Amino acid sequence: VRVASRLPDDSTLVARKLCELRSGLYASPAYLARYGTPDQPSDLLDHVCLRLTSHNGEAMPWRLSRNEEQWEGMPDGPLAANSPGLQRDLATHGMGIVGLDERLAQKSVEQGLLKRVLPDWDLPTVTIWCVTPGRRLLPARTLAFIEMLRSVLGKAG
Repeated sequence: VRVASRLPDDSTLVARKLCELRSGLYASPAYLARYGTPDQPSDLLDHVCLRLTSHNGEAMPWRLSRNEEQWEGMPDGPLAANSPGLQRDLATHGMGIVGLDERLAQKSVEQGLLKRVLPDWDLPTVTIWCVTPGRRLLPARTLAFIEMLRSVLGKAG
């Protein structure tokens, strides 16, 4: 299972799309009360942001879009992590603004622990893929597992 906006071109692999994850920016009400709410993406440069790191540990810039408008920036922040769950937990405790997929943020939003920031702006959508070797027939249990993943992930959204 891979999470990516796109996969490398590799003819030896078969990728099956399981679902797409839409993402946005979130912060706790306490953080927003203390530091204010950004009105436009460039305001993020003046906020504490919790950034996601890539597989090599480097913090990735935020790429936001609203219809045809695009903004890209590298907000500053004391923390960068490769765990969205950890980032969500830090954000709920007022540590900064975080980019999360809507599914991961949903429960915290419903509980009033997080609030969507810049709700008209979205981070890039990423896709969850099931990648298997070659084009040979897969065992029935593998196909059943892929269908179960597709079903569960499809219902979560």
